Amino acid sequence: MRKEHRKLTTCSGLIFFRLCLHRQTSGGTRIGDNKVIRLTHLIVDLQIGGAENGVVNVVNRLDERLFNTSVYVFKTGCALESRLRKDVRLVHVPKREGNDPMAVVRLALLLRRDRPHIVHTHTWSTLVEGVLAAKIAGVPIIVHGEHGTLRKQWRAQIYTQRIFWGYADIVLAVSESLKQRLVKEVGFPAERIIPIQNGVDTDRFRPNGERAAQRKALGWPASGFIVGSVGRLVPVKNHVTLLRAAARVASQVPQLTLALVGDGPLDGELKTLADQLGIADRVSFLGYRDDVPNLLNAMDILVLPSLREGMPNAVLEAMACGLPVIASNVGGASEILRDGENGLLICPTDVEQLSHHLYQLALSPERCRAMGAAGRRYVERDFKMEYMVNKYTNLYLALAERKFSQVTQPAW
Repeated sequence: MRKEHRKLTTCSGLIFFRLCLHRQTSGGTRIGDNKVIRLTHLIVDLQIGGAENGVVNVVNRLDERLFNTSVYVFKTGCALESRLRKDVRLVHVPKREGNDPMAVVRLALLLRRDRPHIVHTHTWSTLVEGVLAAKIAGVPIIVHGEHGTLRKQWRAQIYTQRIFWGYADIVLAVSESLKQRLVKEVGFPAERIIPIQNGVDTDRFRPNGERAAQRKALGWPASGFIVGSVGRLVPVKNHVTLLRAAARVASQVPQLTLALVGDGPLDGELKTLADQLGIADRVSFLGYRDDVPNLLNAMDILVLPSLREGMPNAVLEAMACGLPVIASNVGGASEILRDGENGLLICPTDVEQLSHHLYQLALSPERCRAMGAAGRRYVERDFKMEYMVNKYTNLYLALAERKFSQVTQPAW
């Protein structure tokens, strides 16, 4: 599990950094005559994860005639780096584990060298370093994105988030429900937050009609009821509830197979639990896979029993493949799923409720197909990847136009 970085937990530290933020270079960086906006995303790394996947999806699809894009990371050598478009620069910002004040200096120097017009930071893990370095380097526009997990263990963390979000031109949330959480739990003004929901590539994730062949290749029973889950094996994904529910219905649904796609620190613990529950022979731990569309097409249903979510990509991808979905009623799941129409919403820790839904859907393949078809129609209508990218594009362009129309010299 990724280590969280400790940040600014004393009043004196907060005062110091607030003073530093006022040291912005006068004049800033202007957009040249070619009208190409230099855009930098800052994220801890590009390992498998929702925020990381979202960054890659956006930067790969931005119009290169409008944006010159780079991705700054604190840690290199992660799986999603290979997915970056060739013209998107990957820049390593060295940072030691924990609190590293020199990382701010290194980042500020790199930003001063590259002179981006917009810096887009992501989550608590890059908030303080990114905003502070961008201000010191004189970056004209700062965007900050939250993807679902808030830091609120200490009052100082909440206070720090509120302060540094305030220095951003806009704060983004991946769902309307997350926006409301930011307002309620951090006390940030609602008018300063814009929700942009995730999108899904409906060409890559689609029904492919090759279920039988894919099941044979995976060693899954051709007539089995395959229940899948896609996500890292970490506590927040709550695989324990899914395993317990599967164990409850295993005797009633002898053809049930559970397929867990993803790796993570709980791999050994979950395998032990499956063995203790007597379903080890019914559970396939597939680890990290880059053929998720094919795996989804081999399944009958996807279950995501997460304790917390922002806007779950796994749900969108399953729906795009024509699968019915059972998901926890947390985060943006209720903005995607219409309960009983294209999926089912559950309490994340209610084993009995999940067991009941699994059993009912196992008995009704017609209902599964109807829900899956409704889900595919829904994402095609409202959650295509190009819709999401257009929203980011329009946001960046609007911020640039507003910022640079205020300068005394022509910006374009």
